[in-house]
Amino acid sequence: MLQVVNKILNVFFNIFFPKSCYFCESKIISKNTTYQHNILCDACLNDCEKIYYSNENSQQISKENFCLRCSNIILNNNQKFCHQCLKNLPNFDSVFSVFKYQFPFKKIIHFFKYQHQFSVIPFLAEQFFYHFYNHFDFIKTNYLNNLNNLNNLNNLNKKNLFIPMPINKQRLAERGFNQTELILKYIFKHYKKQLKALNINISLELNLLLRKEFSKDEKVHLQAKLNAQQRKENIKDAFFIAEKFKENLQNSQIFLLDDVVTTGSTANEAAKILKANGASKVHIFSLARRL
Repeated sequence: MLQVVNKILNVFFNIFFPKSCYFCESKIISKNTTYQHNILCDACLNDCEKIYYSNENSQQISKENFCLRCSNIILNNNQKFCHQCLKNLPNFDSVFSVFKYQFPFKKIIHFFKYQHQFSVIPFLAEQFFYHFYNHFDFIKTNYLNNLNNLNNLNNLNKKNLFIPMPINKQRLAERGFNQTELILKYIFKHYKKQLKALNINISLELNLLLRKEFSKDEKVHLQAKLNAQQRKENIKDAFFIAEKFKENLQNSQIFLLDDVVTTGSTANEAAKILKANGASKVHIFSLARRL
């Protein structure tokens, strides 16, 4: 009932007290009542290209074929995995992203991370959650042990843990926050009913996966400024598991949220340490994917 009232109020305020679009500054009068935290007009939101992973039950049909392991585009529609994954299987089990990492969505990520625009958190959390929620049948069928019955999935994997991608203490001190942690906190606070409707045992663990501290002699490079090989070397052995969570990690299925997946080096290194400490599967979720 409360959700219905909120939607009605949202429509009312959108009509009579419309907000301005983050990009073009036009008034936001959205026809889509699913989303309550629009910061973009419909035209600008449509310019933020989403990634649709489709199967026979999907309402949205993807124009592209994505690798079921790393989510890169495959030119051959008959293949399920890309050449790179077949050649060198990554440690993670899948990558699922919402938007393509390109303008204008790329700019929203930058607003959040580098300009501390916290007003975009509800928008980012909502866009991620509903993309995940609406694709859950596809995710379940293709990624989560290929089971068609959610009860069987729940029995097999009793612990499904959502965790944020950690950042090292130097970056945390400079930025003041971990962007993916803030988004997950928002989701688990505001989407409890929807999470429960998925009918799986899912919880949030914020400090399970941690980044190692670097000595004064070690240089900490921003991954965004490095090429693929440099990223791989820069992130090597950068993670560890908090001692108090090691028991809880055993035979768990991990949903690791990152803001952007580019080469997959960070995700791969994180998945390696998670599995080495007992995780059965590691699925990477991100707001955006560079394709």
